Amino acid sequence: MPNESGNNPVLHKKHVARLQREQQQSRIILYVFFGIIAGVVLLLLYGYLDINYFQAQRPVAKVGDVEIASKDFEARVRLQRQQLLASYNTNMQYYQMFGIDTTQQLQQIQFYLDTPDVLGQQILDQMINEELIRQEAAKRGITVSEEELDEAVKAQFGFFPNGTYTPTVTPTEVVMPAMPAEAYEIVTITPTAAATLEVEPTPTTVFTAEATTTGTPEATATLVPTATATLVPATPTTGPTATITPTATPYTLEGFKERYDNSINDFTKYGIDEAAYRKLIELQLLQKKLSDEITADVANTE
Repeated sequence: MPNESGNNPVLHKKHVARLQREQQQSRIILYVFFGIIAGVVLLLLYGYLDINYFQAQRPVAKVGDVEIASKDFEARVRLQRQQLLASYNTNMQYYQMFGIDTTQQLQQIQFYLDTPDVLGQQILDQMINEELIRQEAAKRGITVSEEELDEAVKAQFGFFPNGTYTPTVTPTEVVMPAMPAEAYEIVTITPTAAATLEVEPTPTTVFTAEATTTGTPEATATLVPTATATLVPATPTTGPTATITPTATPYTLEGFKERYDNSINDFTKYGIDEAAYRKLIELQLLQKKLSDEITADVANTE
């Protein structure tokens, strides 16, 4: 029955319970919606990390305890392909402009461009050999200092602040066997140039006889010059004026840094940063030192 205020208490409780259920359902729907959004975001984030980090860090080979990461391998492949394309264009220009037969070189380059698995395997083998060199150099205590690395980097760009390298080792003199005297009998020396001596005509003095009819005929010799010799000093012919060539701009430290930075920017496009580039230069120095130590006891042969 209705109370004094005229409200039905039963209907009021049912209304409140229904509102609570509706609010609870709304919260559940909202939670599910946000859960779906969070799941999608997590999937996108994982996909991004997998492509840009996880896959890049996955090893493609393992040398001892050192792993060769996929990102380093892919960067070397991209760089090698770019070098192959540049070489292909150069050989094509030689063929088109100068008529040089570069068909064999073009076919070989085209083969590697068309077979990425072969190119990739070749680069992977090279990177494995590089890591073997590093590990062997470490076992023998062979290192490269920062000063040596800096000088090698400068040398790669032709920048020698202390002057170009001059070999100090005296080359071994090779004594050739003496030629027999009979060998020179069949040799005919042909002059390569002949000197021509031009002689100007010398004026000739002619004596003529002039007859006179004075009392006693006698012949009088009269000196009559037939030609007058005039000495004219030779005027030197002025040759072509030497053209003044422009003076080369000195290769300064600023110029080297500019070229170096531009090259690093180009390498970065293929995934090779400055640290990776310096690591390649360091490898060359390690390989040279390791080769010198291994072959130190090997006798040089002519």
